[in-house]
Parts: sequence; C-alpha cells; structure tokens
Amino acid sequence: MNETIGWLFDLYAHPRKGVVLWLVGEDEKRYCFHQDFEMTFYIGGPFPRLKEAWRFLRPKPVRLERTTREDLFDGLQDVMEVRVVNPSIYPALFWEVSEHFSDLTFYDADLSLPLRYAAAYNVFMMGHCKVTAQPDGKLTSIITTDSPPELDPRLPRLRKLTLRPDTDLAHSFPANLLVKFDGFSLCAPLDKPRLLLGLLNSILSEYDPDVIQTHFGDAWIFPHLEELSKQVGIPFNPNVKDGRCTRGLAMPKSNWANTIDTPPFEAYAVTCGVTFTFGGVRITNEAQVVNTNHEPIGGLFAAGEMVGGLFYFNYPSASGLTSGTVFGRIAGRSAARVAREKRAA
Repeated sequence: MNETIGWLFDLYAHPRKGVVLWLVGEDEKRYCFHQDFEMTFYIGGPFPRLKEAWRFLRPKPVRLERTTREDLFDGLQDVMEVRVVNPSIYPALFWEVSEHFSDLTFYDADLSLPLRYAAAYNVFMMGHCKVTAQPDGKLTSIITTDSPPELDPRLPRLRKLTLRPDTDLAHSFPANLLVKFDGFSLCAPLDKPRLLLGLLNSILSEYDPDVIQTHFGDAWIFPHLEELSKQVGIPFNPNVKDGRCTRGLAMPKSNWANTIDTPPFEAYAVTCGVTFTFGGVRITNEAQVVNTNHEPIGGLFAAGEMVGGLFYFNYPSASGLTSGTVFGRIAGRSAARVAREKRAA
C-alpha cells in the first residue's frame, strides 16, 4: 500500500474506474487515484407503481432494495432504494426513470458527485487528506485532516497560468497576449501565431498548470487560439483528454463526451436574451437626450437601458433596476416641468 498526503483538487466520474480523484501532494506532485463509488437515490409512491419501477430498473446496472426513509413533511415513508453502480451513467439513467415514472417522488436525486462523496467520506474539495492506495492507484482509504469551518485553512500551492489580452475587447482588437506563470510575465504578439502557439504549448507541457485563469477566455481567447492553430497547422489543446470523445460527427466533441444512446431523444430550440447593452444615448443631468454636438434635443428624455455610459465591462446585480428607477424619476420630472413651462407660455 502507498500512502499520500495532500489536498483533494478534483473529483469526477469515469466510465470504467468509478470516480477519479486528483490530489496535490505536500511534495507539490500531482497524484491520480480511482475508486468504486455508488450513487444512490430513492423513489416513493403507491406500491403498484413502485413495483413497475422495480421491474423497469431490474435489468439495469443498479442494486435495488426496499427501505424506509423519513420525509421532512410526511414522516416515515416506504421507498425503493436505487444504488447506481457506475456514477458515469447516473445522469442518463435517472433522466430515463424520471421520464417513465414522473408521477412518483424522487429523493436525493439531484445531489452532485462531490457532495455525495463528501457525505460518504467526510472529505471536501481542497480539504487536506491522507490517502492509502494500491500500486495501480485504486484507493483503499481516504481520511481528512481538515475541518470545513476552518477560517484560515492551509492550502496547496497551485500552478496557475494567467492569460489576458493587452486591451479591452470592447474598445479595440488586442495586439498581444499577456501571459503570467510561476513568477514570469510575458508579452506574446498575436500577429505571430507560430511563436505564440509554440510558447503556450511549451508552458502547458513543461509547467503543466493546475488552473488556467483568463480574461475573455471562453468568449475570445480560446476560440481565437483554436482558429490560429488551424491556420498555421500547430496543434493547441490546453486540456488533457480523458478519452471520452465522439467520432465521425460533423461537430465532434473531443473532451468529456458522455454517450447519449437511450431513447426517447428530445431536442429544444434555444435562444439567448439580452438584459441591456452597455451603450446608449447620452443625456444631461436632467435626463434630456443630447445630439452629436452635445446639444439638448427638445422634448426628448431617456432613462433605464436606453442610457449609455453607466456601466463598463460588467455591472453589479440589480443595478440596472436602480438606474431605471433613478433616471426614470429624473426624466419624468424633467419632462413634466417642460410640459408645464410650455403650457404656461
């Protein structure tokens, strides 16, 4: 048996290994373990329907048992315990069961894998742990030496890579990508894609960051780097593939792909919604709209999402409603005053 002490950094389901755990050791090395882990939920309802659900689930890779659980409002209930042997199939299996038996009551069904693991072993993410494992990496025991309420816990030294453009994309196209890692700060020109991709691939290979922190990452940096990779023929992939990928599809999924092979299949059209934009018309202190020469336009007032210049890059929650209320009152009073003045004239 091998013993490792460190911090639980990542935890996820694996199609063949149950759950995979990554530890950042006290020696700053990274360790990977795997462990069998069952995910359990409960089904309650009329006995005839529970019997049908039992027959439906019996051929599947689950363990079934009748038991009693306490409902917060209704007290003790006779329920069916469903133990899913492989956590990677849990989402698809539960969706299938809930679709066929939507009239039944499901308990503990929406608990995340890290939360279930924490409840089972009293181990939480980024908690300091002692792990015992076989030579092949199969975990035999894990014990935490931390407490969740700890105000100032000792944390591991993570390898961080930071990427950000040298300018705000809302104002101009950046010329360089600012790269920071392990105390180094580099400025990589975006107009030299071979140099840029070679540098990043070298950092990913040699430094092997635990975390990649980005500004405009998903929205611009990674899509742009992928496009440059295609243009110059230099591979770029900041992730370590886990082997779960699609093949032969027009739009391949190359990482963390979960098989969806159990009908019925449903598709939904999705569209985005815009709360407001950061642009808008310019107004005076009296909420009167001005033209391009900064001259007030007679009889035209604005408030709320029509007004520009209030926000930049992001905005605090509910501040859109606040600005609408404040400038709406100002605009209303200003418009009423102008109307009274015209009527008096």
